[in-house]
Amino acid sequence: MASGLYLDDYKEKARFIGEIVGQLDLALAKIDTISDEADLGKSVREWAVPALKGKIDMNPEAMEKYAAQFCDLYRDLPRQVIHRDPNPGNIILAKDKWGFIDFELSEENARIFDPCYAATAILSETFEEGNEDKLLTWVEVMKEIMYGYYSVVKLSDAEKKAIPYMILANQFVSTAFFEGKDKYEELYRINKAMTEWIGRNMEKLSIS
Repeated sequence: MASGLYLDDYKEKARFIGEIVGQLDLALAKIDTISDEADLGKSVREWAVPALKGKIDMNPEAMEKYAAQFCDLYRDLPRQVIHRDPNPGNIILAKDKWGFIDFELSEENARIFDPCYAATAILSETFEEGNEDKLLTWVEVMKEIMYGYYSVVKLSDAEKKAIPYMILANQFVSTAFFEGKDKYEELYRINKAMTEWIGRNMEKLSIS
Protein backbone atom coordinates (compact mmCIF):
# COMPACT_ATOMS: atom_id res chain seq x y z
CA MET A 1 0.00 0.00 0.00
CA ALA A 2 1.25 3.48 -0.87
CA SER A 3 0.41 4.71 2.63
CA GLY A 4 3.03 2.33 4.02
CA LEU A 5 5.73 4.43 2.40
CA TYR A 6 5.19 7.05 5.07
CA LEU A 7 6.19 4.77 7.92
CA ASP A 8 9.59 4.85 9.61
CA ASP A 9 11.32 2.76 6.94
CA TYR A 10 9.88 4.64 3.97
CA LYS A 11 13.30 5.40 2.50
CA GLU A 12 14.19 1.72 2.29
CA LYS A 13 10.80 0.87 0.76
CA ALA A 14 10.97 3.68 -1.77
CA ARG A 15 14.49 2.75 -2.84
CA PHE A 16 13.35 -0.86 -3.27
CA ILE A 17 10.57 0.31 -5.60
CA GLY A 18 13.11 2.26 -7.64
CA GLU A 19 15.40 -0.77 -7.84
CA ILE A 20 12.73 -3.17 -9.06
CA VAL A 21 11.34 -0.66 -11.57
CA GLY A 22 14.90 -0.31 -12.83
CA GLN A 23 15.30 -4.08 -13.11
CA LEU A 24 11.99 -4.27 -14.95
CA ASP A 25 13.10 -1.61 -17.42
CA LEU A 26 16.40 -3.40 -18.02
CA ALA A 27 14.43 -6.52 -18.88
CA LEU A 28 11.98 -4.62 -21.10
CA ALA A 29 14.87 -3.02 -22.98
CA LYS A 30 15.85 -6.49 -24.24
CA ILE A 31 12.42 -7.24 -25.66
CA ASP A 32 12.18 -7.08 -29.45
CA THR A 33 8.52 -6.38 -30.01
CA ILE A 34 6.20 -3.94 -31.72
CA SER A 35 4.70 -1.38 -29.36
CA ASP A 36 3.06 2.01 -29.61
CA GLU A 37 5.55 4.86 -29.77
CA ALA A 38 4.53 7.75 -27.53
CA ASP A 39 5.33 11.41 -28.08
CA LEU A 40 4.78 12.79 -24.60
CA GLY A 41 6.27 16.15 -25.53
CA LYS A 42 3.67 16.67 -28.25
CA SER A 43 0.86 15.52 -25.93
CA VAL A 44 1.91 18.01 -23.26
CA ARG A 45 2.49 20.97 -25.54
CA GLU A 46 -0.38 20.54 -28.00
CA TRP A 47 -3.08 18.98 -25.82
CA ALA A 48 -2.62 18.92 -22.04
CA VAL A 49 -1.32 22.45 -21.43
CA PRO A 50 -3.87 24.14 -23.73
CA ALA A 51 -6.67 22.09 -22.12
CA LEU A 52 -5.67 23.20 -18.61
CA LYS A 53 -5.08 26.90 -19.18
CA GLY A 54 -7.42 28.89 -16.95
CA LYS A 55 -8.54 25.74 -15.13
CA ILE A 56 -5.62 25.24 -12.79
CA ASP A 57 -3.83 27.77 -10.60
CA MET A 58 -0.72 28.16 -12.73
CA ASN A 59 0.47 31.05 -14.84
CA PRO A 60 -0.34 30.21 -18.50
CA GLU A 61 3.01 31.59 -19.66
CA ALA A 62 4.82 29.48 -17.07
CA MET A 63 2.91 26.40 -18.25
CA GLU A 64 3.98 27.06 -21.84
CA LYS A 65 7.56 27.60 -20.71
CA TYR A 66 7.62 24.30 -18.82
CA ALA A 67 6.10 22.51 -21.82
CA ALA A 68 8.71 23.97 -24.18
CA GLN A 69 11.58 23.10 -21.84
CA PHE A 70 10.22 19.59 -21.41
CA CYS A 71 9.99 19.11 -25.19
CA ASP A 72 13.63 20.18 -25.58
CA LEU A 73 14.74 17.74 -22.88
CA TYR A 74 12.45 14.93 -24.01
CA ARG A 75 14.07 14.66 -27.44
CA ASP A 76 17.39 13.58 -25.90
CA LEU A 77 16.06 10.99 -23.46
CA PRO A 78 16.84 7.28 -23.97
CA ARG A 79 13.74 5.44 -25.17
CA GLN A 80 12.62 1.84 -24.92
CA VAL A 81 9.55 -0.26 -24.16
CA ILE A 82 8.29 0.73 -20.70
CA HIS A 83 5.60 -0.57 -18.36
CA ARG A 84 3.80 2.80 -18.34
CA ASP A 85 1.78 2.11 -15.15
CA PRO A 86 4.09 0.87 -12.34
CA ASN A 87 1.80 2.03 -9.52
CA PRO A 88 1.87 0.16 -6.17
CA GLY A 89 -1.21 -1.86 -7.15
CA ASN A 90 0.70 -3.36 -10.08
CA ILE A 91 3.60 -4.60 -7.96
CA ILE A 92 3.21 -8.07 -6.46
CA LEU A 93 5.35 -9.36 -3.60
CA ALA A 94 5.70 -12.86 -2.17
CA LYS A 95 8.37 -13.35 0.48
CA ASP A 96 11.65 -12.56 -1.31
CA LYS A 97 10.12 -12.48 -4.79
CA TRP A 98 8.52 -9.60 -6.68
CA GLY A 99 6.90 -8.98 -10.02
CA PHE A 100 4.69 -6.66 -12.05
CA ILE A 101 1.25 -7.11 -13.55
CA ASP A 102 -0.89 -5.15 -16.02
CA PHE A 103 1.22 -4.46 -19.09
CA GLU A 104 -1.68 -3.39 -21.29
CA LEU A 105 -0.48 0.24 -21.38
CA SER A 106 3.11 -0.63 -22.31
CA GLU A 107 4.61 1.56 -25.01
CA GLU A 108 7.90 2.90 -26.33
CA ASN A 109 8.71 6.04 -24.38
CA ALA A 110 11.47 7.69 -22.36
CA ARG A 111 12.60 5.11 -19.82
CA ILE A 112 12.53 7.56 -16.90
CA PHE A 113 8.78 7.81 -17.34
CA ASP A 114 8.41 4.61 -15.29
CA PRO A 115 10.12 5.71 -12.03
CA CYS A 116 8.60 9.20 -12.33
CA TYR A 117 5.14 7.68 -12.75
CA ALA A 118 5.70 5.33 -9.80
CA ALA A 119 6.44 8.39 -7.64
CA THR A 120 3.40 10.39 -8.75
CA ALA A 121 1.14 7.34 -8.41
CA ILE A 122 2.19 7.10 -4.75
CA LEU A 123 1.50 10.81 -4.28
CA SER A 124 -1.94 10.45 -5.88
CA GLU A 125 -2.91 7.68 -3.46
CA THR A 126 -1.70 9.55 -0.37
CA PHE A 127 -2.19 13.23 -1.25
CA GLU A 128 -3.38 15.58 1.49
CA GLU A 129 -3.71 19.14 0.27
CA GLY A 130 -2.10 21.58 2.70
CA ASN A 131 -0.14 18.90 4.57
CA GLU A 132 3.28 20.32 3.75
CA ASP A 133 5.17 17.93 6.04
CA LYS A 134 3.69 14.94 4.24
CA LEU A 135 4.30 16.50 0.84
CA LEU A 136 7.94 17.11 1.71
CA THR A 137 8.19 13.49 2.86
CA TRP A 138 6.86 12.51 -0.56
CA VAL A 139 9.73 14.49 -2.12
CA GLU A 140 12.11 12.27 -0.16
CA VAL A 141 10.15 9.19 -1.29
CA MET A 142 10.41 10.36 -4.91
CA LYS A 143 14.15 10.91 -4.63
CA GLU A 144 14.73 7.50 -3.04
CA ILE A 145 12.81 5.91 -5.92
CA MET A 146 15.08 7.74 -8.36
CA TYR A 147 18.23 6.79 -6.45
CA GLY A 148 17.10 3.16 -6.39
CA TYR A 149 16.39 3.28 -10.12
CA TYR A 150 19.76 4.94 -10.78
CA SER A 151 21.56 2.17 -8.86
CA VAL A 152 20.25 -0.26 -11.49
CA VAL A 153 19.86 1.87 -14.62
CA LYS A 154 22.67 4.40 -14.97
CA LEU A 155 20.93 7.66 -15.79
CA SER A 156 22.41 10.16 -18.21
CA ASP A 157 22.86 13.79 -17.22
CA ALA A 158 19.96 14.65 -19.54
CA GLU A 159 17.72 12.19 -17.70
CA LYS A 160 18.64 13.58 -14.30
CA LYS A 161 17.89 17.10 -15.49
CA ALA A 162 14.59 16.01 -17.03
CA ILE A 163 13.15 14.30 -13.92
CA PRO A 164 11.27 17.31 -12.46
CA TYR A 165 9.94 18.15 -15.93
CA MET A 166 8.85 14.56 -16.53
CA ILE A 167 6.97 14.57 -13.22
CA LEU A 168 5.18 17.82 -14.09
CA ALA A 169 4.51 16.64 -17.65
CA ASN A 170 2.92 13.48 -16.29
CA GLN A 171 0.72 15.59 -14.05
CA PHE A 172 -0.36 17.85 -16.90
CA VAL A 173 -1.44 14.80 -18.91
CA SER A 174 -3.20 13.08 -16.00
CA THR A 175 -5.04 16.21 -14.93
CA ALA A 176 -6.12 17.02 -18.49
CA PHE A 177 -7.39 13.45 -18.91
CA PHE A 178 -9.57 13.62 -15.78
CA GLU A 179 -10.83 17.18 -16.40
CA GLY A 180 -14.50 17.45 -17.31
CA LYS A 181 -15.35 13.79 -16.66
CA ASP A 182 -17.98 13.39 -13.94
CA LYS A 183 -16.90 9.88 -12.95
CA TYR A 184 -13.34 11.15 -12.37
CA GLU A 185 -14.32 14.29 -10.46
CA GLU A 186 -12.40 13.31 -7.31
CA LEU A 187 -9.34 12.17 -9.25
CA TYR A 188 -9.40 15.46 -11.14
CA ARG A 189 -9.53 17.41 -7.87
CA ILE A 190 -6.58 15.48 -6.45
CA ASN A 191 -4.48 15.67 -9.60
CA LYS A 192 -5.24 19.36 -10.08
CA ALA A 193 -4.00 20.11 -6.56
CA MET A 194 -0.97 17.85 -7.10
CA THR A 195 -0.09 19.61 -10.35
CA GLU A 196 -0.36 23.03 -8.75
CA TRP A 197 1.84 21.99 -5.81
CA ILE A 198 4.45 20.37 -8.06
CA GLY A 199 4.48 23.47 -10.28
CA ARG A 200 5.23 25.64 -7.24
CA ASN A 201 7.94 23.28 -5.97
CA MET A 202 9.83 22.18 -9.08
CA GLU A 203 13.19 23.14 -7.60
CA LYS A 204 12.65 20.65 -4.76
CA LEU A 205 12.42 17.76 -7.24
CA SER A 206 15.90 18.11 -8.71
CA ILE A 207 18.19 15.07 -8.49
CA SER A 208 21.90 15.60 -7.91
